Amino acid sequence: MPTTGSSLALSGLQPPDDAFQVARLREAGAVIVGKTNLHELAAGITTISSLGGQSRNAYEPARNPGGSSGGTGAAVARAVGATRAAQSAPHQKPQRYGNRPNA
Repeated sequence: MPTTGSSLALSGLQPPDDAFQVARLREAGAVIVGKTNLHELAAGITTISSLGGQSRNAYEPARNPGGSSGGTGAAVARAVGATRAAQSAPHQKPQRYGNRPNA
């Protein structure tokens, strides 16, 4: 699966092996269907990337979820897949965690 850091400069990067956690999930029978957007190279608080664009709040599209992993935060809010995320941005309550399986 491509691993780009949400950067257009890395759009062709495909590692030869899965990450340890992904390999364990696959061994347990999980099906990996996709990835979420993040701030480019996880270096910012607005979740904007040259590859995936701007992540949006799941319930108020005029807002962004904030944080380097805001795309995951939006996925947790919308209950898209089984995800786990930590969110922390100046305009949010620090250290929000979510673990919400898909319905």
